Amino acid sequence: HEKALWAIIPMGSTIVTGAADKVIIAWNQGQIIKTFKAVLNKDEFLSCANDNSIRRWNLISGQCIQEYNGHTSFVYSISVISENRFVSSGEDRSIRLWSIDNNESIQTIRLPAQSLWSVTVLSNQDIVVGSSDGRVYVFTTDQSRTASNEEIANFEQEISQSSITTKTGDLGEVKIDDLPGKEALEKPGKRDGQTTMINCGNGNVEAYQWNDTDRRWMKIGDVVGSADSTSDGQTATGEKIMFEGKLYDYVFNVDLGDEHIPLKLPYNATEDPWFAAQNFIYRHELSQMFLDQIANFIVTNTKGMVIDQKAPDFVDPFTGSGRYVPVGKSSTTQSRNTDPFTGTGRYIPDSAGAQQQSQPSNYPVTKRDAAICPQTQYIKLVNAEQTKILGKLKEFNKSEIGDELRLSDAQLQSISDLVNNDYTNLETKLNVILHLLRWPPDKVFPALDILRLIIVQDNVCELLFSSDEKIANFMTILFNNLDLDQPPPNIMLTYRTFANLFSTILGENIMLKYKDSILAKTIILLPSSKKNVQIALTIVILNYAICTYRKKLIPLASYIYECYKEFVDIQLEPDSGHKLLLGLETLFCVNPDLITDARSNKKSSAELFLQSLVKISNNFPPNVIECIERCQTLLKTS
Repeated sequence: HEKALWAIIPMGSTIVTGAADKVIIAWNQGQIIKTFKAVLNKDEFLSCANDNSIRRWNLISGQCIQEYNGHTSFVYSISVISENRFVSSGEDRSIRLWSIDNNESIQTIRLPAQSLWSVTVLSNQDIVVGSSDGRVYVFTTDQSRTASNEEIANFEQEISQSSITTKTGDLGEVKIDDLPGKEALEKPGKRDGQTTMINCGNGNVEAYQWNDTDRRWMKIGDVVGSADSTSDGQTATGEKIMFEGKLYDYVFNVDLGDEHIPLKLPYNATEDPWFAAQNFIYRHELSQMFLDQIANFIVTNTKGMVIDQKAPDFVDPFTGSGRYVPVGKSSTTQSRNTDPFTGTGRYIPDSAGAQQQSQPSNYPVTKRDAAICPQTQYIKLVNAEQTKILGKLKEFNKSEIGDELRLSDAQLQSISDLVNNDYTNLETKLNVILHLLRWPPDKVFPALDILRLIIVQDNVCELLFSSDEKIANFMTILFNNLDLDQPPPNIMLTYRTFANLFSTILGENIMLKYKDSILAKTIILLPSSKKNVQIALTIVILNYAICTYRKKLIPLASYIYECYKEFVDIQLEPDSGHKLLLGLETLFCVNPDLITDARSNKKSSAELFLQSLVKISNNFPPNVIECIERCQTLLKTS
């Protein structure tokens, strides 16, 4: 395999492996006996993949027998219940039960966590799920062992408080005015797991799922991002087009030249064209060189009906001209008004004050590799324009967010005091911040910006993380901002919060506790991230590398080093590439064996990453070029 190994299953004397290189290989006594060129993972076996599908394969013939569709985001894990049934989990907040001969799921169970990393079936047929909120959920068909009514009610209440966007998922994109009222819930659903949206008035939409066992509709969250029939930004015009069982605004015929047959490209106007193009490339195993060509094709043929496109006067898609918007001044020479999310004169939570120290430290560096120095001081992102943050907060507080979410004047004043370093009555003020973090995705970014500023304080961390339950709830809130369809400022500010958590001992420990989930999310998000989001992601990677040096965490250093294979063929910003390079040098100082590996293995993580950077280095500034050359020289040294 050329990339990270993700799954292994034994099948008698044969072992089947699946990896990030989109290849499944059957092995016998260490020899490759068959390679399955597929995007996806029993004599027949099942595989899951990032194209939302599950596939059933015949080991002997190497043929795909059946495809199962139902998940609406990445599928992470599969476990077999019996010869005829299996269960899967993924990034769409659900586990789904399947019959082997039916390509539609027979039951959908929602959970109050975004990422359901792992699912397994116990010998008693209980289903166990591990999720991004740090909890393990157990589901059973044995009535004698089910949770109490109170626990079940609390579980359902937690699910009902989730926010669901219409950009992804199985809800579809509809006008609020076309939705039925709550009287529709008086009619039973047609199948277990069926979802519907209800217009609750005042612009509020709720999502419900039919529970066929209990014969009732269960609320699964509040819907955000519905297309309003009166909105200037309505996403679709005319009839939707059915393609492979789903409705789309467009289905294009894409002709990539004589060597390729025309391919179908389905697209909804609420998608990011570059993300849609990347999914298209993965699905059809195309060269990465087609990315810009396909994305620009989408932009041209949708007549500009796409999200995240900046108007000529730099009106931000989330706010508007001259308003507060998360953006950043990096340590490179970029203008403060060139952020991809915002424009001239707006509030900018910037990174110009990032406390990065690249000079040699008091930590020892081995004489053999004295040409490189580890980074030893965490990067903090603490510069801000407090007045504009508070102005945006007050503006949103006056909008239609619902009375239950609106702050009183006294609460607004308490947040103003907190932003201006008044830490009296801190617990009360932090409760207001946690309340703010429940605001809709398009209005939550001022709260996230305030959070990343105060999270560097020990007393703030001591109160926020005073129990395991509080820690889990806090991290769940942050992870909820990392779905691929979240506004980019939310992702950026969440990662800036992660970066600043390293500033305190308690925060550092939490970042280590959740390292697997955060690094996995980073690998998923980085390829489709732009500019300041990308920089925030790479700062977190660099801070993790610094943490391995400060605490001598050799296993973690080796793990992060292997992650560098996933950063190949990404169009990195110079500042992002520089941070990854500094992280790589720091990892070399933690574990010199990584240098030995890179020198002896032409397909090592370091070699592949450096080769990838060289390809895009034409516009890199001298400090980044120097860093690349320093690493190359090190790896060539005998």
